[in-house]
Amino acid sequence: MSIVELNERIAAGATKAVGTMWCVYGFAFMTAVPFFVPSLDQPIQYVSSAFLQLIFLPLIMVGQAVLGKAGESRAQQDHEILLAQFEELKQMHKELSEAVRKA
Repeated sequence: MSIVELNERIAAGATKAVGTMWCVYGFAFMTAVPFFVPSLDQPIQYVSSAFLQLIFLPLIMVGQAVLGKAGESRAQQDHEILLAQFEELKQMHKELSEAVRKA
């Protein structure tokens, strides 16, 4: 596996993980902790500003790009398959029309 593939897997996995309600619950819990343990206010602010904003947000953006590229690839494959099927149906329709005219 190349470094690019590894980076894309990490970004896509992180994006999928952050897009869950469990992650929302975790972030909500993290923001509520200083109400109960005021001494943890500074570390939590650091984590939320440094890690979540400076690292997680760009990581999620890369993950969205990777997942979007995969979706576009699947859409292109579907489009090509549908065009081939449409051409086949047109050929069948032409053959049936000729058979009806001859009958």
